[in-house]
Amino acid sequence: MSWESDRINILFIDDDDAFRQVTTEVLDCLGYEVRAVGSLASATIALQNAEAEYDLVLSDLCISGDRDGLLVLDLLDSLGVEVPVIFISGSGYGEWMIPPGRWNRRIGFLRKPVTMSQLAAGIESVCPGRALEPQAV
Repeated sequence: MSWESDRINILFIDDDDAFRQVTTEVLDCLGYEVRAVGSLASATIALQNAEAEYDLVLSDLCISGDRDGLLVLDLLDSLGVEVPVIFISGSGYGEWMIPPGRWNRRIGFLRKPVTMSQLAAGIESVCPGRALEPQAV
């Protein structure tokens, strides 16, 4: 079985180097275009780059040991970038952390450790009709 996609372009933010590398490789194997960064500062630069248009932001919820992953929503709003966001968390944090007024975009949550199929399903949930379909080889 192989996976094909229409190459959803993902900005992936996670400060854990090992997790970022492995997850980037998984997303690449699934057929996504991925730009991986380790901080909100790097994410800001990537989002401001006129050459890059992202279809989805995949972000750790706790960057550098804090819950500042939620600042991704502020960053996207300030830049006028209207893309879905999937937060990944290894802690007990989840959707209850997002104030009701902040649900102005599609938001998903995944819990670490995350599997390849969970990633694909999460992406499908916020980017319907754009995610992967298994193809027999």
